[in-house]
Amino acid sequence: YGLGLLSVCVWKVSEDIKFYALLQIGILLFCLYKLADTSASHYILPILCLAIAVRVSERYDSTIYKFTNKLVSGHTLKHIIAPIQIYVIILVLEKIGKI
Repeated sequence: YGLGLLSVCVWKVSEDIKFYALLQIGILLFCLYKLADTSASHYILPILCLAIAVRVSERYDSTIYKFTNKLVSGHTLKHIIAPIQIYVIILVLEKIGKI
């Protein structure tokens, strides 16, 4: 939790998102690595695809907004996709007996 809080503080003070982004990617990759040796390893691809979809929707926020004729923004899509990713992660944790 400390690193997460620190990354947000660094981002706020320096307006540099690199440490925050690196931490997010690093945590995801570590979790996927740990998942590889479990009975739920087939969930790796869906989790990775959802994570990429979140990042792409975040990165192309205004492009998505223009493409959808101002109907939906990338930011909105991010907030729709991210909970789906969390749901899949909860399914995985249940499957491997962690919750």
